[in-house]
This record gives sequence, C-alpha cells and structure tokens, in this order.
Amino acid sequence: MGRILTVGQDEALLSSRVAILRRCEAEVVAARASEALKILTAQQFDLVVLCHTVTMDDMKELVRSAHRQASDLKVLQILKTAELSRARTSPAADDTTSTDPASLEAKVAQMLSSRPRLA
Repeated sequence: MGRILTVGQDEALLSSRVAILRRCEAEVVAARASEALKILTAQQFDLVVLCHTVTMDDMKELVRSAHRQASDLKVLQILKTAELSRARTSPAADDTTSTDPASLEAKVAQMLSSRPRLA
C-alpha cells in the first residue's frame, strides 16, 4: 500500500480526490497548500498529488520540498483538460494527468508501482 499526500484549495475537490485515490489501495492524507509543507516534512509519502487549484508558486515550493525529502518522490499535477497541452512546458511536477477520475486513478497506480514502497 502506498502513501499519498494530496493537496488542493477546494474542500469538495479534496474530498472527492481522496475517495478516488483510496481506490488505488493507498493511504491518503489531504491538505490545503498552507498545511502541506509542514505535513510533507513531518511524514513520508510515496506520491504527492497537486490539484489544479494550487497556485503555481505553492506548487513549485511543494515540488522542491518533496524532492528535497526524497529524490525519487514524484509529484503528479492534476490539470483541467484544456491545460494539458501546456503542461509539457511546466517545470513544476514530474507528471500530469487530467481531472478525469479514471485517468487520475490509472496515472497514480502507474506512478506508485514504479516507486519502491516505504518501509
């Protein structure tokens, strides 16, 4: 089982994302961007998932913090479908996916399976 930190600014979206991410047989911790840095430095995770509601500045800071914690800790950025084509130039996250639940679940499963599990 993996551990995921999911970060967003909209409580309803965070709640629905937690439900989707738990289908990946993961332990999920949800946080607003303002709380996420503290949680990220205090706990270990297999994956960080950033909602499109997180500002670019917060996103960059979270990605830097995640990579400082563990160089192989990956960050997945969720984008609205219209933003996916521009994501290729975004230096913030390691990978991107759409808001579509099936796409999100598939991408998370792929990313979790490619990372060694936490002890």
